[in-house]
Amino acid sequence: ERLDEVDSLYFSHPGIKATVKTTDPLPFSEQRQIQYGSFSVAVPEDLPPGRYEVYARGRHGLTNSRAFLVSKIPNLVGASISHDRNAPAALPAGQLLHATAAPNMIVWFTFDLAESQPLVIELIAQQLDSAMIGQLKLYDSNGQTVLASRGVDDIDPILKRNDLPAGSYLL
Repeated sequence: ERLDEVDSLYFSHPGIKATVKTTDPLPFSEQRQIQYGSFSVAVPEDLPPGRYEVYARGRHGLTNSRAFLVSKIPNLVGASISHDRNAPAALPAGQLLHATAAPNMIVWFTFDLAESQPLVIELIAQQLDSAMIGQLKLYDSNGQTVLASRGVDDIDPILKRNDLPAGSYLL
């Protein structure tokens, strides 16, 4: 898509609003300068969590829609990830973790459970227009596979278990 001089965003929900960012006027001008492609987005507090769509308008017209997720769960952006099984990154509980993927890339995470509890880990990619077909595997401290899920076209993988025992795990 051609994204030259994007100055407006349109959302599938009328309550979501975007304002293009501006900078101070140039010398001998009173008009603020538009920062094309840079926006402040306001999401109403009472907006139901879910998948929404956005369209961008620029010099070449309106783009196709792109999906995005609105959630009440805290988002962790720019988190550290690891490609080394022997030095996995810590996986925070109760958060959405944003990461960038590349073909044939394996990312390793670790987490500990102090007591038996339910577990849900969901990889969200296809739901947000990504071409990624992900796979999740959960290993116990002995290296044994505890749970595994492979995505397919239009379906992202999910790991669910009602009573995951206390211990250290590798994802």
